[in-house]
Amino acid sequence: MAAAVPRPVSVREVLPRDGFQDERALIPTATKLAIVERLWQAGLRWIEVSSMVHPRKLPQFADAQELLAQLAERDLDGLVRSVFVPNRRGLERALAAGAQEVSLAVASTDTLSRENFGMDRDAALAEVLAVVAQAHAAGVRSSVTIGGAFGCPFEGAVAPETVSALASQLAQSAAESLFVADTIGVAKDGEVAALVGRLAFELPVIPLGIHLHGGPGAVGDVLAAIDAGATLVDASTSGLGACPFVPHAPGNVPTELVVAALHRAGVATDLDAAALSAAARDITHVLKEVRSRELTDARR
Repeated sequence: MAAAVPRPVSVREVLPRDGFQDERALIPTATKLAIVERLWQAGLRWIEVSSMVHPRKLPQFADAQELLAQLAERDLDGLVRSVFVPNRRGLERALAAGAQEVSLAVASTDTLSRENFGMDRDAALAEVLAVVAQAHAAGVRSSVTIGGAFGCPFEGAVAPETVSALASQLAQSAAESLFVADTIGVAKDGEVAALVGRLAFELPVIPLGIHLHGGPGAVGDVLAAIDAGATLVDASTSGLGACPFVPHAPGNVPTELVVAALHRAGVATDLDAAALSAAARDITHVLKEVRSRELTDARR
């Protein structure tokens, strides 16, 4: 019997949102635009470009609407401009600015939900479902991530049954994709594959994705998730971005390393690992300059 051919995998680049939200230095809008364009030049076409979380909570994204509007005017053929929205107000802003996808999240526990969204998990889930429905009615696709799917920084371990129940409700919505996230990098050996495999079996109607923290060490879990049935991967160039609730939390899985590992495993992505590595070096240099300028200005 011939070996099964691995299914193609789509990669969503999350640096401009998940990576930037932990940057202390405020990144100028022009620099963000240049970074998104550099990612596009490297071949990435699905990019989470910003966040509609209120600027009081995340000043880094006070320019979200301006950034989206300017990106819409640029000749970036094939780019899907994804933006994180926390609620219906965020959706309104995203739609007005020309977002092509909205990404949402629901936490696995009440405490994590209150810390992130100011409401318990069930109330947050109801809000997410309402946003998905409104986005669908507006002709905009949506994706939902279950945060803390492998463990909560406040309540500890999360039962797979809890994640499965949330996923089942989300799979009945109009969301185009569903991700499970190891928000704080605590998944143990085999847990990623086990949870993804369970969801792939229970919910064959919706594409499944994985969002892992753990830096380069999480690349193996990405491969395990793909083998278990995931076809979507969130990753951040150079692995930038960590959980703001956990000191010294590990960063995202690096895009360039994920793509290289997938290719070695015979999984197609329509991406060039060498081009992504070159973009990672360029972007790392740009962000170092931004941090250096802000430090210099602070000392004056």
